[in-house]
Amino acid sequence: MKRGIHGRRDHSLVLGHLLLPVAVLLDRPWLFLGGTVLAVGSELRGERQPSWLRRMLRDNFLGMEVRTTFREILLLLLLVRAWPERQLPPAVVLCVSAFVLRRLLRMPSTAVMGRLWRTRKLAVETRNIDAAGLRIGRGPARELGPLAVQVNQVSGFLGIIGPLLAAATGEHVLAPVGSGLMLLLAVGWCCYLAPVLLRNRRIAGREEALRHVQKWIDAYRPETVLHFAGTRTSGYQLNMWLETLARLDGRTMILLSNRHTMEELAPTSLPVVCIPVGAELMNLDWSSVKVVFYAANVGASIQTMRLPTARHVFIGHGDSDKLASVNPFSRVYDEIWTAGRAGVDRYAQAQVGVREEALVEVGRPQLGRIQHGPRGGGVRTVLYAPTWESWTEDPGNTSLGVAGEKIVAKLLASPEPLRVLYRPHPFTGLRDRRMAAVDTRIRGLIAQANAKAAAGISAAPTAGQKAALAELAEVRAELASILGGWRGAKGDSADRTRDCRLTRAQEERVNWLHNRRGELVWSVGRPDEHRLVIGEDYALYDCFNESDALVSDISSVVSDFMASGRPYAITDAAGLGAEEFRLRNTAARAAVILTPDAGGLDALLAALRDPAADELAEQREELKSYLLGPEEPSSMTRFQMALDDLVARRARGRVPRLREPVEASALR
Repeated sequence: MKRGIHGRRDHSLVLGHLLLPVAVLLDRPWLFLGGTVLAVGSELRGERQPSWLRRMLRDNFLGMEVRTTFREILLLLLLVRAWPERQLPPAVVLCVSAFVLRRLLRMPSTAVMGRLWRTRKLAVETRNIDAAGLRIGRGPARELGPLAVQVNQVSGFLGIIGPLLAAATGEHVLAPVGSGLMLLLAVGWCCYLAPVLLRNRRIAGREEALRHVQKWIDAYRPETVLHFAGTRTSGYQLNMWLETLARLDGRTMILLSNRHTMEELAPTSLPVVCIPVGAELMNLDWSSVKVVFYAANVGASIQTMRLPTARHVFIGHGDSDKLASVNPFSRVYDEIWTAGRAGVDRYAQAQVGVREEALVEVGRPQLGRIQHGPRGGGVRTVLYAPTWESWTEDPGNTSLGVAGEKIVAKLLASPEPLRVLYRPHPFTGLRDRRMAAVDTRIRGLIAQANAKAAAGISAAPTAGQKAALAELAEVRAELASILGGWRGAKGDSADRTRDCRLTRAQEERVNWLHNRRGELVWSVGRPDEHRLVIGEDYALYDCFNESDALVSDISSVVSDFMASGRPYAITDAAGLGAEEFRLRNTAARAAVILTPDAGGLDALLAALRDPAADELAEQREELKSYLLGPEEPSSMTRFQMALDDLVARRARGRVPRLREPVEASALR
């Protein structure tokens, strides 16, 4: 949907600026006004989500400021043509002078805004840490950048419309009206900025902010740190670990290297510090840290890898047979914690130089929420959750492009009642736009199927649905009340550094509310309604609990779903053949293998209809233990034991971990 909106915004931008010179040549003030409305409207709507065209124009010295000047120059040319005797009325001359004065007024406002931007862009950002020492004043109601653009565009439009109306109607008195409003808005903007700047004139600078963080580190003395850096939209890789880390013994904190990750951070009671400049992070004293966890292999990890007294552990963000799961970079860690024996064997087979004694099986603590066994009751439900296209050209990365539409179409065409849940990967279309187009078409198929099923059926909610909707509204309201401005639109990053606090009790309440919200969203709407399960209302593990079967690709989604013990299918997108595909991918050994044309779905659906036809049930249970580890002790217990063991060996000055010989699994 957003892509289409961007396209219409760009069309308006281009069309508006094409109409302006045409209006000047034809001496048509009303046409010029229409082009101006299109152009300025497009500028205002498109500012928050820049498109490819806008970035291209900016990179080629045709940014928004140049386009604004272009419109003003063309307006002057139109005014000259409107009065060919070159005797411009005094009112129009006044308008031209107003344009010049507005430009002069922008100089102090731009200087003030730049000062505010530098002042409020703190050297560090934090959550759940007392920031009183930073003396952060209340910021503007909205972020300065978009608001400044809107003010500039609106004031420019007001300055243009007066002379245009004067030229079109001959009523010269109209000309200074718009100019007066333009100057009034420009002066008002300066008056708005002044008190904001005064409130923040004493905010802590870079050196003082870093000293404040060091003082907090010295007092808190963190023992366990998760250091995370990643691209935009990769915050889910961090968020999946927050609850586990909050339950650990000892003093734990989150250390981030990217400001954008703070915007994606899920609510947590853990202390969070973001230090974007690597040199500043490295110059702080982290000597109390015993263990550093890493959820992703990124270059920024080197910033904490330098800590010689800490032990460095890769915990990843899911278990799968992707090449990323055996990245040679893993050699730099003291230990690599895997879910089960499969992770150990995977590294051994890859031969990337990782020592076997560095591999530790800890299970997957996050999977405790997944219900094991048949779902029971309700319309049979299949979840289609393809992975993304990845950074490589490997044709087997995702099923979306070769089989996605066929899979969904076949599921929707099932002669027996069947509900389809579609959950695209957050990165879908990031590298390959064709995948984004397929994603859009699949969403269309689901919408069409729902519309067809709803035809002639009363849309009025039942009493139970009304009750669920009422409780859902209460849950959302309580969440909003507790979380406040954690990731709200009000204020800026400095405001959130000052205000964002969450106690452990509040965090537990928030987690309960999230789980309850996840239960309630399934109670509204028709029980057979197909759903696009994205957004905060639809947690992945809630989708698992609502599904009788999964269709996916080689990714951690399959390994996690295995905790449910329910049937699943994986698409052989590269067309290797079932035998070779199972040989190469551990998670496929208990899966129904789908061909690139979605062949094999019938076998999956047969297992749903009749448990006796589920020939892979026993293999799934064996593979579950192999991939995710044993049921007892619990994954959380094993994770804590592994941490305690590592800390004890660190205290004794022994880094290597002695492993007892483990017999190879039958699935090896």
